[in-house]
Amino acid sequence: PTAFSPDGNPANTTYPALAGQQLVGFAVPRNFEQETDISSAFVEFTWNMNDQLRLTAGGRYTYEEKEATRTLTFTDAAGNELSYNELFIPNTSLGVDYILGALLNVARHDLAGKREKSKFSPSITLEYDINDEILTYLNWSKGFKSGGFDVRSNVPPVPTQINNPISSALNVTVPQGSFAYDDEEAQTVELGLKSTLLDGAMEINAALFFTEYTDLQVSIYDGVLGFNVGNAAEAETKGLEIDGRWAVSDKLTLSAALAWLDFEFKEYGNGQCTQLESIAFRAGGGDGVVFCNYAGRSNQYVADFSGVVSADYEQPIGDSLLLRTGVDVSFTSSYNPSQNLDPLAEQDGYQKINLRIALGDIEGKWEVAVLGKNLSDETIVTYANDTPLSANLTQSVGHYGFLEAPRTIAIQGRYSF
Repeated sequence: PTAFSPDGNPANTTYPALAGQQLVGFAVPRNFEQETDISSAFVEFTWNMNDQLRLTAGGRYTYEEKEATRTLTFTDAAGNELSYNELFIPNTSLGVDYILGALLNVARHDLAGKREKSKFSPSITLEYDINDEILTYLNWSKGFKSGGFDVRSNVPPVPTQINNPISSALNVTVPQGSFAYDDEEAQTVELGLKSTLLDGAMEINAALFFTEYTDLQVSIYDGVLGFNVGNAAEAETKGLEIDGRWAVSDKLTLSAALAWLDFEFKEYGNGQCTQLESIAFRAGGGDGVVFCNYAGRSNQYVADFSGVVSADYEQPIGDSLLLRTGVDVSFTSSYNPSQNLDPLAEQDGYQKINLRIALGDIEGKWEVAVLGKNLSDETIVTYANDTPLSANLTQSVGHYGFLEAPRTIAIQGRYSF
């Protein structure tokens, strides 16, 4: 880890209890407003070089204009704005601005911004028909994710100085946050195959891709409570996707999809450290906001392998009823649902089974179904992160997370009037 310690920031404040008492009935309202205008034009043409080979080229020109404001202030429980107060008398009283700045990296602000951007996103595709059933293609494209303004940062995009009227030795500098951030750009090369086999009864598709990101938009932990959106990273991702469907008969259809994915940050020097990394840094005498270098690391939610296999079966019963049965098994290798890739929060690989059995009118007027979701009763963490303040104030390790529903059985009914 590396540290960015603003001058004058107290090393280890000894007044959390006093601060807690003064923040009873305290609120930090935030207001964000944004207006966006977008205009775009798209053009594409195809050159049929011969009966089997064709070239398609095109692009989209986009003009975007955004205006935004963000305000953050301090109020009492009734919503009345509190006067600016930077007073700090050890063991006696703390000013609200001093408390929020020194302990929580929060500073009141009133910001406004405007951005105007124009981008051209090109795409070139070369297609070759091996025969009437198999198509191969090679595509190059360049796109972007629009920049904008950060809703959630707790401080303005410049350091905030809080001067103590009693002693300059008690001054505190709140590290800078974020407001405006730039476009993220991506360049992709994809080699693929699409096929229709067995007189249309089977489809098999495959795609091999490589994507390079520049100015990747990331959410950067501020070391205490908040996150700042910025353009702090460059990354590469590559992968292989294969999917297919097979109508075995008029009643039975089988489907499957498999994906392999590899992601690597090439440059990202101010990523969120794990709690253990932060605690170790402070135990060594470090102070300030701690960042970790993510170069060479993967990303949140990236699993090496994932996929799904499913089967759908229909069986008429008499002349008026239809029985529909569908089952799918989704699977994944391990991945990390935490933004800081903490190994303690890693999600193990799993196989999840879903089932649906439905009986209804053969013409689709009504249907009654029994649904079973996550029948394998897997414990699946969809998102995890550090417990706020646990590492920097109490030097303890804690996490919170969100889970998918466990095994669930439901009855579903539908009637069309």
